[in-house]
Amino acid sequence: MPTLLPDSAVVEEFRRRVIAWYEECGCRHLPWRNVRDGWAVLVASLLLRKTTVAQVVGVYEEFLRRF
Repeated sequence: MPTLLPDSAVVEEFRRRVIAWYEECGCRHLPWRNVRDGWAVLVASLLLRKTTVAQVVGVYEEFLRRF
C-alpha cells in the first residue's frame, strides 16, 4: 500500500519556503497576532472569512471594544 505522506525532503523544503515567505510578508502588525484570548481569535477568524485583512482590522478592534 503506497504511503500518502510526502518524504522528509519535500516537507523540509515546504517548511523552508513558508518560513521565508513569512519573514518577508508576515512582519506587518495585525491586532490578532500573538493573542491568547480565545474570543478575540474566534472573532478574527470569522471576520477574515468574509473580507480582506485591510477591512477587518478596524472592524475587529471596534467589535472587541463593543462586545
